[in-house]
Amino acid sequence: MALRPGHRIAIDYGEKWIGIAMSDSSGLIASPVGTIAATELEEKLLKISEQNLISTIYIGLPLHLSGDEGQSASLARALADRINQLDIAPVRLVDERLSTTSASSDKSLIAKFGIDALAALEILKFALEGERLQDRPFGSQLDDH
Repeated sequence: MALRPGHRIAIDYGEKWIGIAMSDSSGLIASPVGTIAATELEEKLLKISEQNLISTIYIGLPLHLSGDEGQSASLARALADRINQLDIAPVRLVDERLSTTSASSDKSLIAKFGIDALAALEILKFALEGERLQDRPFGSQLDDH
């Protein structure tokens, strides 16, 4: 599957707060969008998609360090299914182990965007690098488990 043109979105899921990051249309530069209440996600994604061509939505899949899935991964998969129903762009799952740890280094960015948005930024950077290396969308499709 070839890469589609357009912005990529990454989501760091949390039960209360969700972080969002977005790339430029070429998929080269990733930036944090912000941290929002979980109840606002669908509305926010629809608004972003009205203003931008979205090619892929990446959702962080929180795996245990062993690679096993737990309750958080099940919740992220359920979120991915809900977002897929919005029919904005293909939804893909990306291993997000250590994304929050990587995101917590820049205190000024945390203050501006929130730790969840920076975790989403780490997920997006990882996905974009995977796209460049593989020349196709990164991560797994929703039915791959």
